[in-house]
Amino acid sequence: MQRIALTASTSEAYSWLFTMLGDAGDEVLVPAPGYPLCTDIARFARLRARPYRLQRTADGWHPDRDQVADGLARGVRAVVAIHPHNPTGAFLRGEDQSWLLAACVGAGAALIVDEVFADFQWGAGLPTEQFRYGDSPALLFVLGGISKTLALPQLKCSWILTCGPSDLASHAMQHLEYIGDTYLSVGAVTQLLLPELLTEREWIQERIRSRLDANNALLALTTPEWRTPANSGGWWRLCPLGPATDDEAFALALLQRSHTLVHPGYLFDADQPAVAVSLITPEAAFAAGAQRLATLRREW
Repeated sequence: MQRIALTASTSEAYSWLFTMLGDAGDEVLVPAPGYPLCTDIARFARLRARPYRLQRTADGWHPDRDQVADGLARGVRAVVAIHPHNPTGAFLRGEDQSWLLAACVGAGAALIVDEVFADFQWGAGLPTEQFRYGDSPALLFVLGGISKTLALPQLKCSWILTCGPSDLASHAMQHLEYIGDTYLSVGAVTQLLLPELLTEREWIQERIRSRLDANNALLALTTPEWRTPANSGGWWRLCPLGPATDDEAFALALLQRSHTLVHPGYLFDADQPAVAVSLITPEAAFAAGAQRLATLRREW
């Protein structure tokens, strides 16, 4: 049984879920480093967002299980996972997926998996690290939307797929339908166009993936340290700088000297100096910007 609720955006989907799952003062766990969106939306819902660290290892990034377990023991209402993650590009590996689901079941918490970038894995021919949510033992919400899937941010439509034990999932859908009927936020025209838009999915995504692969490979050529592990994806890259670098000063200097825009890592709560780079930039502009970025890093 497919349980899908439409929202205007993934941001709105988070808002609905946080409002439904928690009361004022309750906590949700969000990954760090990470895009600050979830923390802001949790605050609007009168919840507190508590970070759990993603730890970088030789084979990629993994959630700090001790921090997640500690949060669940304190009674957090939901755990947010980004698959693949923004801005590290890390997909949740199978063992991490299974552990998170089991941990949420044991604590009576929900798992929210944001898959807006799931169609954009870097590198052709690599196996896709799909999230195995079909038989989830936990109450699980999977988010997606055409803003990223079809690169159409101007046509507002996203979705929440609800999975898990039948009684819990059905009860959650009743609440989501009530919220949806209250706000009526998804435009009727976009809803009617959605089936036709999705038929163009492969053509659109092939062009996007080609650009992402080219730009990601170029970063690795300019700075070998910026090579990424297999099974990574998304539209953003987190590029580490030297350990003593002030990443905000670095980003400002790059903008002032070279008219090249990157985001300092502290905006994403990175645990080491870094900059976040958009891989969706057109190839020619990205190539010029990547060279300026690498040159300044060597000089800094």
